[in-house]
Amino acid sequence: MDFELGQLASQPCLGNVENDDATGWVRTAASVYAWVIDGGTSLADENYLDAASGDVAWFADALSRAIARHAGRELSARDLHAEAAAAVAQDYAALLDARAGAVPLYACPIAAVTVIRITGTGGACRGDLFHLADCPAFTMDRDGKVRRITLGENVEAENRVRERVMASQSSHGFAPAAIMAEQKPWLRERREMQLRASPCPISTPAAGASFGGWQRSIDLAAVDAVILMSDGFERYATEYALGDDRDMIVATLRDGADAVLERVRALERSDDACRTFPRLKISDDATCLVLKRVTAG
Repeated sequence: MDFELGQLASQPCLGNVENDDATGWVRTAASVYAWVIDGGTSLADENYLDAASGDVAWFADALSRAIARHAGRELSARDLHAEAAAAVAQDYAALLDARAGAVPLYACPIAAVTVIRITGTGGACRGDLFHLADCPAFTMDRDGKVRRITLGENVEAENRVRERVMASQSSHGFAPAAIMAEQKPWLRERREMQLRASPCPISTPAAGASFGGWQRSIDLAAVDAVILMSDGFERYATEYALGDDRDMIVATLRDGADAVLERVRALERSDDACRTFPRLKISDDATCLVLKRVTAG
C-alpha cells in the first residue's frame, strides 16, 4: 500500500452551487481504496427525495459515504461498489416510501463510478479496478509513460449526442437551454433503457439493480501515480482538444488538477453558446483525484 492522496479537485459546473460528483479515498488495514462518482444530470422536473440536496447529488454523496463505510471489509472493488449501492438503495426506497405519488423511472438517479483497490507494496503492488460507464482512470509510470486503465469509450460520443446537438443548433441556433429542452424526451427514453437493463451499465439506487461494468487487475510495481477523474475533467482531452491524454495527465501532475480544471472552465466560459465545441451542456461537474506513490525516507 505505497500510495496516498496527492491531489483532489472537484467543482460543480459553471453557474451551479451543487456538485453531482463525489469522490474519496481511504486507507484500510490491507488496502488503499479510491473512487470517483459522476452523477448523471437529472432529467426530472423536480426532486423527489425531500433531501437537503437534489436527488442526484444525494445519490452521489450517499454512495461515496457508503463506499467509505464498507471499505474496511477488504472487498474487491466490484463487490465494494455492489455492497455500497445496495445499502444506498435501501435508504432511497425508504425516502420514496415517505412521499405520496408515483415517481417516473427517468427520475431515478444514476452515476458513472470508478473504484480502485490497491494492495501490496513495492514490486508486489497491484490495483483491482472496477468501473461503470465513463469515469476514466490513468497511471503514470516512473519513466513518464501514461496509460489509460479504463476502457476508452465515451458514452456521449457513443450515443451520438454531439450529432443531435448540431442538428438542434441548425433549428434553434446557439441556444443551449432550447436544445436541452428539445433533447429531453429522447434523453429520458435513453435513461429508462439504462435503468431497465439487467445488468445495469451504470450505478443506481433502483430496487433490485444488478451491475455490469468492467474489472481488471493492474500491475502497479512501476507506477508513480494513479489518476481517477469524471468526464467533466476529461473534457480537456476528449471535447476541447487542449491536449491528448498524456498532455492532460502530465499537466495535472506538473501544474495541479485545479490549474488544469481552470483551463477547462476558461474555455467553457469563452464558448458559452457551444458554438466552437457543440455539446449538450455548457459545462459539467468535474473531479480529479490523484494517488501518489509514497517515497521511502
